[in-house]
Amino acid sequence: MTPVTPSSPAVPTWTQRLVEQLQLISEVSETLTYRLLELEERLAEGERELAQLRTQAQASPELPSAVESWLEQTDERLARVEELLRRGEGRSSGPVRPLVAVSPALSRPGAAAGDEELDPDPFPEEGEQPFLDDQPFLDEQIA
Repeated sequence: MTPVTPSSPAVPTWTQRLVEQLQLISEVSETLTYRLLELEERLAEGERELAQLRTQAQASPELPSAVESWLEQTDERLARVEELLRRGEGRSSGPVRPLVAVSPALSRPGAAAGDEELDPDPFPEEGEQPFLDDQPFLDEQIA
């Protein structure tokens, strides 16, 4: 066989196309390799930062003073709410009124069933209503 050069007219089109596709595959693989290397560098940097944060967290296990202050304030608020709830149990006067039944029948569950029979379906079906298209217009009714 004789070697075929790209400039020779005897190169078939499928061979030229194969060469071009191999060239593109080579470029894509090179680009992917560079991207993988960049990703590995970024991952290594992130792991270094994470290791630094872990060492800092182990060195100072105390919570920041602002967080401690918020927790203390929350504890104080909860204690005040609990105290208000405990004081409010024994009295019925004040800004909060006790709940009162609207009707005596509702306050006693057995009384409502014995007094009257309740309708089991609160939304009874209505008869079929005609569409507006089926109704004559007002001027048709007058004529």
